[in-house]
Amino acid sequence: MVKTCFVIMPIGNQKIGDEMISAESLRSKYDDLIKEAILRAKPDLDVTRADDVDIPGVITNDILKRLMTSDYVVADITFPNPNVFYELGLRHACKIGTILIKEKSDVPLPFDIAHSRYIEYDNTGTGLKKLSQRLKKQFEWFENNKNIPDNQFIELANQNNISNFKEIHKSVSKQKTLSFLKKNKTNNSLAERVRSTNKPAVGAVYEGDITYTGADLHNIIGLDDGKFIEINATNFAGFISQEKLKIYGGSFVDNRYIKRDGLIYETQIQQIDFKYGAWEDTYNVMELFGDVYVSLKDNTPNKLTNLIIDSDDKYTLRIGSTLELGGGYELTAKQIDVVGNKVWMEFSKDGEFIEDKVILVDEKTDGTWIHNVNIADESNVEVFRVNVTNVFQGQIDSLVVVEGIWLIDYENIIELEIGDKFDVLIVDRIADSSMIMVNEDPILLRKNSIQEIAEGMKLKVADSDNLEFKVIREYA
Repeated sequence: MVKTCFVIMPIGNQKIGDEMISAESLRSKYDDLIKEAILRAKPDLDVTRADDVDIPGVITNDILKRLMTSDYVVADITFPNPNVFYELGLRHACKIGTILIKEKSDVPLPFDIAHSRYIEYDNTGTGLKKLSQRLKKQFEWFENNKNIPDNQFIELANQNNISNFKEIHKSVSKQKTLSFLKKNKTNNSLAERVRSTNKPAVGAVYEGDITYTGADLHNIIGLDDGKFIEINATNFAGFISQEKLKIYGGSFVDNRYIKRDGLIYETQIQQIDFKYGAWEDTYNVMELFGDVYVSLKDNTPNKLTNLIIDSDDKYTLRIGSTLELGGGYELTAKQIDVVGNKVWMEFSKDGEFIEDKVILVDEKTDGTWIHNVNIADESNVEVFRVNVTNVFQGQIDSLVVVEGIWLIDYENIIELEIGDKFDVLIVDRIADSSMIMVNEDPILLRKNSIQEIAEGMKLKVADSDNLEFKVIREYA
């Protein structure tokens, strides 16, 4: 069955101050901008306006029926038109699925809807594109949140439904219990290193604790193919937790040569706690050559990115003010509702809108907003979360308190494939949560030399007739 969308907007001539807006220009805006943006956002919709109905300009039974039954209603509240606000009030009382839009202008909104969430647009070609993108996100939100009220009237009406509230509370409690059971113990050193403020300084050099000494590699490691020496976090400060570098003996070495596949590098995904302690779940990280990255999911060791922020600091934002998160990303407190328990927040980058959310803040509700995206062929990847702990609606200042922010650089993904090469190492295996690399070419541990392994990780060989070497890591 085709879904329907009814557009509420002025139809006849409009006078705003000394300016006259003609019915023809409004019709052109509807045909060329509003309707076009709706159909680009959701092409299968049946879109109509009041003058597309049999009796134009009158609130007929047909129009009333559309207000009550349309799957979606888009209301243009640019102008203070009584018919528009009357129809909007009827719709809000009847059904979920209403989207407010407003052209950028100096015309103020009436007090009763000034706190409402709306999409602002420009009547330009670029404005059409941006409006369709915003509408698409809003349609998707309604599809995924079919029973969540989109206006205060329905929200208040639903508060009397005690049995429904109990079911929701039961579901939330169950989710928190499951996340607590899945929670893994955090490696504190790893958690510190993954955060940008704790990365090693440029020029830092880590050296292994062990200097391997012997006549040759067979003498150091052994003649059996199963024998190996292992460099890991216990004997090398350049590794933090899970990284391992193994050099095998037997047929994999000859004198000072490490033959092909004789050097094995292993790493795997771990889960660490968010810095904000009230979040009981974890996120995925993976070490790679002494650096730490965020893995998009717990089974994607080959899809990594950098952490931008993981903070439990408390920030107080005035309405209209913006918090810079790093990497060009910003969080803006847009509006607080008249009741004073909801805040409209916007997430953007370099001034361009990404997503927004009305967050409910009360004793019964977790004030956390989590933003997921589809990236690198992975669905519903969490890339951003923020927790609002308090809102204050005052006569002079309206304030929002944020405590708990987490964000990854999801526009810059490192994707690795089998066969990718890092100096002498090549990606050999990618498993559900781990990755293995091997040396593709032989490595000669020449006297008084430094042999590159990968990404600043090296084998430092002493100036000695005996073979003496250790692993080092240099941060360029």
